[in-house]
Amino acid sequence: MPQSYVIDIRHYLTDDGTLPPGLPAPAMTIAYFCGAVVAWVSGWPGPDGELTNVPCRRSRSRPPCWGEVYARLAVDDRVEWRCAACGETGVISGWQGTRWDRSA
Repeated sequence: MPQSYVIDIRHYLTDDGTLPPGLPAPAMTIAYFCGAVVAWVSGWPGPDGELTNVPCRRSRSRPPCWGEVYARLAVDDRVEWRCAACGETGVISGWQGTRWDRSA
């Protein structure tokens, strides 16, 4: 069964916007995944789900997924993403002003 994630990316960052030293590997993986999705969407905002260059990050406790991630900027400024292959989905908030924010 696909999982769905609700992520505030600021929870992975220090007060100065950097990734903290000693962040556990699973947390680092999700932070970089979310950052890559945010960078894509904020650099290429569109109303529809766009194919990104970000590979699926499905949990390492299951077989890896080689699916493609689609993402879009929602009306409420959250980034919504989904993997076309395994069905995992998520929303990312708190990305504005982070190191991955490519908006004007």
